[in-house]
Formats: sequence, C-alpha cells, structure tokens
Amino acid sequence: MDVKDLEILAHLHRDGRYSFETISSLVGITPGNVDRRIRLMIREGIIDRFSGFIDRRIFNYDTTYVRLSFDMKNRGRIQKAIGEMVQVASIITNLDDFMLCEIVHYDRAALMSALRAMERIASPHSVTAHYVPRFRENIPEVPSIDELNLMIALVDDGRASETELSERTDIEEDRIAPMIEKLVHQNVLHVLPLVNEGEIDPFPPISAIVSVKKSAGTEKNLASLLNIAKECYFTQVLQEPRGVWIRHFGKDLHAMDDLLERMRRSDGVLDVSVLLPDEIFYKREVDRNILLHGIEGIS
Repeated sequence: MDVKDLEILAHLHRDGRYSFETISSLVGITPGNVDRRIRLMIREGIIDRFSGFIDRRIFNYDTTYVRLSFDMKNRGRIQKAIGEMVQVASIITNLDDFMLCEIVHYDRAALMSALRAMERIASPHSVTAHYVPRFRENIPEVPSIDELNLMIALVDDGRASETELSERTDIEEDRIAPMIEKLVHQNVLHVLPLVNEGEIDPFPPISAIVSVKKSAGTEKNLASLLNIAKECYFTQVLQEPRGVWIRHFGKDLHAMDDLLERMRRSDGVLDVSVLLPDEIFYKREVDRNILLHGIEGIS
C-alpha cells in the first residue's frame, strides 16, 4: 500500500459508491488506476467488500459499543462465540486484551441481556465501558417497500451496478440512482467499504475515543475536537460519554502522536483512550434482518 491507497480508502469511507472518475479527480490519478488499486485491495483482503449501513432508528433499534476485556489465550474462542450472538453487528479486536463490540438492541433490557451473555463468554473478565453514538435528532421516516428492498440489495453488495440492483429488486433501472441519492441525503443509508484494518501495512491504523467534561462549553469543545480530527477518515460523535471517536491511518507515527497530543490538550478533554485495531469482524446480516422484518411489518 501507499499514500494514494489510503486516500482512496478515505474517500470510499465518505461514499462507498463514488465512481472511479470521482475518486480520480480527488486523488489525482487515472480512473483505471483507481479501479486497479481497489481491485488489488479486495484481492489482498484489505477491503472485504462494500455494504450499505442503515439508520437503525427507523425501526426503533439503538446501537451501543462496549469495551470487553478478555484473556488473550482464549481470544479465538471468545471472538467466535460473541460473533455468533444475534445482537452483535461488529467486533473490533485491539492488539491489547480488549475488543469493542457493536450491539444492536431494541431497549435497555435487551442491551443488558446481551452484556450478561458476553460476560459469561469472557468470564472472569467483563465489560468495562459503554460508548453510545450520537445521531441527528430527527429520526428518518420509514422508507417505502421498494426503498427497503433496494437497501437490502445494497447491504449485500454496496457497489452493485444500477443494472444489477434493478435485476435483484425488480425496480426500474432509471429509478435506482435517484432512490439511492434520496436515501443517502436523508441519512437513512451510507455505503462503506468493509476494511480489515489489521491488513493495512505499512500504515497501521489507530483509533482514539476522546471524552470531554460535561459543562456549559461541551458543544464548543466537541466542535474543537472535530476540527482537529478533520484529517481523520472516520469521526463519530458520542452521546455517552460525551466525546468523539476517531479513526486515522498511521502514515506518519510522529503526526499520529501530534494528533493525539493536540486532542489531549484540547479544552475540556477528560480522557483519550487509544486503540490499535488488529482485526474487524463485520456481521452484516444484522442490518439485513432489520430491513426484512421492516418489510414484513409494512406488508
């Protein structure tokens, strides 16, 4: 990999359906070179595939990330068992002895049930922290059945062509692009590459969860952190604890240290928890099943 590959990955995290021509204009290489590099990253396992991510709140589901400690010698068994849980949508395994698990739940009782199951699997270790993403206040309306079927197809293959999507959904081909544009604009859908960060070499990725003190200036402090993190390829504002989760490619260890130090010194910062992701396990059937159940409910 080189810096151009990292730039391509960063742009694909903004929109996984960007055309080769669009990425070409953004990174300064030919569309054919963009195509070749993406295919090579898929072949080498850096990109698993592309998938559509949904705003689960349209069907009253919430998302919580939890930090689970575990015994390194039992890592494989624990990760496999947790990955088989129906509530778990992804697992980010740290190089150290903990993992971040994405739990999809209908209410707090379902969340607590999932946490107890995870702690039984990882016993005697336990969940040590919760991270709740903050979303826009307005929950999008439930899409139409055609839109839900299109979203299912995009969960399965986020970069499928309009012709392929039309064949899978029986939606007229000329309606596909406007429907996707509408869903993305309404923040119902976001297509992303499923990246195995442990395979990115020689630029190790780094994550940091930066929490801020609750005070009158909290929103200003969050805005300051987001400004510092504008070079990162992923930023997620957290509702609980208040703060920001950033993910950044390690093009330069000195620059990474400088980024983290600027965050630590930012006004109102309470803590900076650093993660060095080793492997990411995505379970996309969670969102697929939510959409299928949504269609059944409408029908």
